Amino acid sequence: KRVAVGFDTITKDVKLCSGDVLFTRKGSYGNAAMVRPEQEKSIISSEIMLIRIKDRKMLPEYLSVYMNSPLGFLQVERCVHGVAFYSISQKDLASVSIILAPEKLQERIRELSNRAEECRNESRRLLDEAKKMVEKAVLEN
Repeated sequence: KRVAVGFDTITKDVKLCSGDVLFTRKGSYGNAAMVRPEQEKSIISSEIMLIRIKDRKMLPEYLSVYMNSPLGFLQVERCVHGVAFYSISQKDLASVSIILAPEKLQERIRELSNRAEECRNESRRLLDEAKKMVEKAVLEN
């Protein structure tokens, strides 16, 4: 049997909001991604940390790119622990220093990040189209 669990029945704040930044904490630790509007009705697992920006002087696109940059990753890498399965704690993640870039630079990073997302979506669409063409060609022969 299955029980329907609606968002209104969840007591822990795990509902995603557009602009949140997700950060992987175990295994493939150190990957960051911004939540986009179409991803809001998702719930994260315990392997992912939610970063909700309270100071709107920092754009979420900037934070996710910063955390994925060598500067952000090297700081995270200093904090990881474990032997075979590396992870980072929330306390350690909170110790990472984030340089607040000027607003114009953050805006440019936002533009590039959004353009990259558009290109990824177009790439997926083109690949799906190519796969359908292969299927059609195989089925016709």
